[in-house]
Amino acid sequence: MGAGDQLCEGARRGRRLPRRRRTAHPRRPGGAGPAGRAGRRARRTVRTAGHGDPAGDRRTGHGRAPDRRGTPPAQRQRTGLALAPGAGVTAPTWWPGLRDWANRQLFRAGERVAPHLAPGLVRRSGAVAGRVMTRLDGTHLRTYRDNLRQLLGREPDEQLLQAGIASWVRNYVEVLALGRWSAGEINQRVHIPREELLHTEFAEHGAVIALPHSGNWDLAGAWACLNGMPVTTVAEHLGEAEFAAYTRIRGHLGMQVLAHDDPTALRQLVRAAGTGRLVCLLSERVFDGAGVTVTLGGRAIRMPAGPAMVARTSGAALIAGVCHYTERGMVIDLSDPVPHRPGRDGLVAMTQDVANWFTARLREHPEDWHMMQSLRDADD
Repeated sequence: MGAGDQLCEGARRGRRLPRRRRTAHPRRPGGAGPAGRAGRRARRTVRTAGHGDPAGDRRTGHGRAPDRRGTPPAQRQRTGLALAPGAGVTAPTWWPGLRDWANRQLFRAGERVAPHLAPGLVRRSGAVAGRVMTRLDGTHLRTYRDNLRQLLGREPDEQLLQAGIASWVRNYVEVLALGRWSAGEINQRVHIPREELLHTEFAEHGAVIALPHSGNWDLAGAWACLNGMPVTTVAEHLGEAEFAAYTRIRGHLGMQVLAHDDPTALRQLVRAAGTGRLVCLLSERVFDGAGVTVTLGGRAIRMPAGPAMVARTSGAALIAGVCHYTERGMVIDLSDPVPHRPGRDGLVAMTQDVANWFTARLREHPEDWHMMQSLRDADD
């Protein structure tokens, strides 16, 4: 396993498909004429919009033999820009850069506006987004539906899907507003039924908290930093500008953010857990590597063993935590400390304990699980 896969989840970038040699057309005498020119025309590599990934940079060649006129079908059928997944059209090479720039500008504008949005407006906006997205039935919604089906053992109805989209919108707005909230506002919004357990384990042994993408995990980290438990975490390194924006907001709140592809990340996490920092890792989705096979909601998937590895190596307590929203705030449900076990089988057993807690708590509040990316099945 690579360090990134041991630590936490993240969206994967697309990989370039292998090029396939085009079948050459018979030349006309002298190589002249349209067919001769088409036969010599170089196949182009195009860039298409990533599937909902703010930094998606997926490239793919046509990879198909030319038709009788020597023009790749995708090129003949081009009617516009690939503004959205599944549009069936190609995008120019400058499109991903423009899209990423627009995303950054939108994010900066959101940071200025979000703190001033009334909760009622955010709820209404989330409800509208839920209705629109369920009607569009895009790629991410279909993935979300599949993940909920696997978690719950039943088909999620439209009401649940819409509630999930509304919860995601609330989370997004809160993340943009978080840097402007006062310490009093943050503390008022967070309730932890077993807060005393967390403080005790953190003080005596150190603590590693494994979290799914539920509720607002950034708010949970901000609360911990304000209450004497400075947080160290890991984020996917999607690009310098995006990573800088991510770390700037979290750093202002007191969090230390490591890049998932930093070869020293695991060592830094172990050191952090043993020197008075709370290690918090999103843990139900691997990056690109193997992870360990566990069962989540009746589905065999691969989850990162990083939380168990950091806890076991440092001697810190491993605790599973799941966040869910209330009308005015958020609750963080914490498990008992997971027993440490030796060897690789021990890592699997510890990770399975975390998955069991995730399953039980997420089933109680499935609308707050914002997992709209594919989980990695055990046989992948």
